[in-house]
Amino acid sequence: MHIFDTHTRRTQDVERAQQQGMYEDATVQQFMSSPPITVRARAHVGEAASIMIAKRLHRLPVVDASGHLVGILSRSDVFKRALQERADQIKALTVEAPTV
Repeated sequence: MHIFDTHTRRTQDVERAQQQGMYEDATVQQFMSSPPITVRARAHVGEAASIMIAKRLHRLPVVDASGHLVGILSRSDVFKRALQERADQIKALTVEAPTV
């Protein structure tokens, strides 16, 4: 069974291109996505997750009301939080369950 790890593959591609000198004269502007896809700091996390899934993003810049960068939200941030909330819900149900 062959498992294709796209993250590892992309990392290897970037490293190979760098070793071959492909980035020597390149600027970030030539490679960046524009306009950037962002989410407001006060947006619901579900909205951010939907954007990440729809746009196939692993990280999403978070901006304040003025459009200034205030942080980065990663898929793992969202996943860890969702797992913690689920664990808290299960714990609450277990604590509240009557004993027989």
